[in-house]
Amino acid sequence: MGGAPGVNLHRDLLDPGPRRSDTIVMCRASQGGNRMPRRSNCSAFFWWQPSPRRRWPVSDRCDALQHLVDAGAFASLMRALVDTPSLSTSIERSGPMRKQERAKIVAERLQELYPNPPIPLRHRDPFTLLVAVVLSAQCTDKMVNKVTPKLWELADNPCAMSRRSEAEILEVIRPLGLAPRKAKAIRELSRILCEEYDGQVPADMEALEKLPGVGHKTASVVMAQAFGKPAFPVDTHIHRLAQRWGLSSGKSVTQTEKDLKRLFPESEWNRLHLQMIYYGREHCTARGCDGRRCPICRELYPQRRKPVVTRKA
Repeated sequence: MGGAPGVNLHRDLLDPGPRRSDTIVMCRASQGGNRMPRRSNCSAFFWWQPSPRRRWPVSDRCDALQHLVDAGAFASLMRALVDTPSLSTSIERSGPMRKQERAKIVAERLQELYPNPPIPLRHRDPFTLLVAVVLSAQCTDKMVNKVTPKLWELADNPCAMSRRSEAEILEVIRPLGLAPRKAKAIRELSRILCEEYDGQVPADMEALEKLPGVGHKTASVVMAQAFGKPAFPVDTHIHRLAQRWGLSSGKSVTQTEKDLKRLFPESEWNRLHLQMIYYGREHCTARGCDGRRCPICRELYPQRRKPVVTRKA
């Protein structure tokens, strides 16, 4: 394509205003029945090259393109085509978006939707957040938020919780999944915090991961949401979205976390973590979207034809 004469229809010509995710160019060959790529994000470049072998009348050129934008942009496109002696049967566009470009769009769209995402688990301090995150394993935040007020009435600090029996804790959290195991973990981690950390939750990833019932994701959530330390906890929603958006292969949760940390600035990790969770719950759900339906999936991959099969966390 380098140096070839043609009309460069950049997105500024197609849509002079701010980028619109719903701006789509439809292209169809009118010779030989061959279909051209039917959709493309408007950020791509489209070229119409003069063909010395074929000179189409203006009417045929107009039939070859269906341009779905505002009337002013359509008029600009038609003037450009009229000035071109002929239209080749092949339409080339730039390749798919690079991963960094997709990440930039994701960050922009999520910021528009969730400028100040709240922490979904209700808590009072680092200890109550830690316990709430432990309870949320294989359970919805909504269910956890129903149970925790009664649990805080029973005990709302490590030393008080360590003095309660497993049976007392279990009686409160029984509606949640894995309740017996969680009751044991909560009592034991409370004892450790009371005896070894003066009743305080340590703001240290390694120390948190050593607590009973606390894995890497739970520790990351506490570091990010209780202490404001940069972390990118990956749950099932984030793991799914990263694959659908082409930001990670999804080989493992650990790999997804590494990929996302490389793509986004450290200062955005804590906010993006929450934004992706909310978007995964409300728009790009496990069953409601297959990589082709939600707004961000359609914008990132407008030509995607097959559903995306994601690896589970």
